[in-house]
Amino acid sequence: LLQASSGKSTADDPFQGVHAVLVIVGDISEENPYQKSTALQQWLLGYEFTDTLILILQDKIHFVVKEKRADVLEKLKQGGQVQIEIHKRTKDASHNQKIFESIISKITEGEKKRIGLLLKEKISGKFVDEWKAVYNKHEKDFEEVDIASGIAAALAVKDEDELKTMRTASKISISMMNRFIYLVTSMIDEEKEITHEQLAEDVENILYSKEDKWLSSQKSMQDVDFERTDICYAPIIQSGGEYDFRTSAQSNTSLLHEGTILFSLGVRYKSYCSNIGRTILMNPNKDQEKTYEFLLEIQRRILEWIKDGVKICDVYTKATRYIKTKRPDLLDKFVKNLGHGTGMVLNLFIGFTDLENPKATDEKSKIYALWLIDTVRVGGESVQVLTESNRSFNSICFSFKDANESKRPAKAVETKR
Repeated sequence: LLQASSGKSTADDPFQGVHAVLVIVGDISEENPYQKSTALQQWLLGYEFTDTLILILQDKIHFVVKEKRADVLEKLKQGGQVQIEIHKRTKDASHNQKIFESIISKITEGEKKRIGLLLKEKISGKFVDEWKAVYNKHEKDFEEVDIASGIAAALAVKDEDELKTMRTASKISISMMNRFIYLVTSMIDEEKEITHEQLAEDVENILYSKEDKWLSSQKSMQDVDFERTDICYAPIIQSGGEYDFRTSAQSNTSLLHEGTILFSLGVRYKSYCSNIGRTILMNPNKDQEKTYEFLLEIQRRILEWIKDGVKICDVYTKATRYIKTKRPDLLDKFVKNLGHGTGMVLNLFIGFTDLENPKATDEKSKIYALWLIDTVRVGGESVQVLTESNRSFNSICFSFKDANESKRPAKAVETKR
């Protein structure tokens, strides 16, 4: 980032030759908690701070923060290779205005400069308003450049500490998914009724409930700081012939159906996210088993094709060609993309939707879907699946009744609130 603020642009420079990088965070955004500004804070500081300005110049980094946070950041000066200057905000508006004026002068130094900003991010709050009141007076002194792609490039390569954090997030996701499988199979075995929405809340409670100590009591969780653990999105549970692969999908109020169940969950640990999704097949037939095994084969090949420098669109093309060769009947059922990347970590999403099951024993089993979602680290010549768990057919296939078994009336499930 310091090298980026040199003012010298090259053809492959994602920072476009800016002289300074300016990143501002105001109030917490509930609508969009995943922004590059907060990701940069996490990358630089290990924490996310509201009401903070960061100015990165070639020879120095400036922070404008509240007094209490300034005391925390003072530790960065100790033994650092980069010069750091910390400006303490107070409740005195005139004092804060002088700080902002000094920040402006450090950028311009008497001449017009190219300044790198995250122009598409929406920021708000009293701190932002105070800054804009000063900045707008000098806006003509700057050439604004959107450096979102530059920030993304800088954050793409994860160091060992970041990878350790992502492994922990993945470990939590795996444990919560295993607990979900236990809950679901128990409910179906006991023929209890529960809605997708209720079950999703129960899964969230595995993490949030102060009474439920199951997760924190696991040996693998002893080093986890649960105060810095959160759900990325409400768990998605789908069954009964209605399946939605869109990112906006939600668990609905329909009852859980004994058939094909899709589940996905995301866990955020110290601002680093993991994602996992599995299909659970209840009493599947041979055709469903064959199709699921083919989905596993597609994932194995995709994991072989993904490498540093390979475009994900090229991997998708290879996958569709393979499907066309081996199972052309599934080509139009395949997902339209393979997920999204967070630097050199990929949220890999594959699946088939709107599959027909002519051997279904009930109406809701006539249409089904399959998906596999994993968090994958991309390396030079290979990849590492961080959410490696419960993927084989035997791991996700369950059978609870034989053909002669009569069905008992369903029991209502008492959910924890």
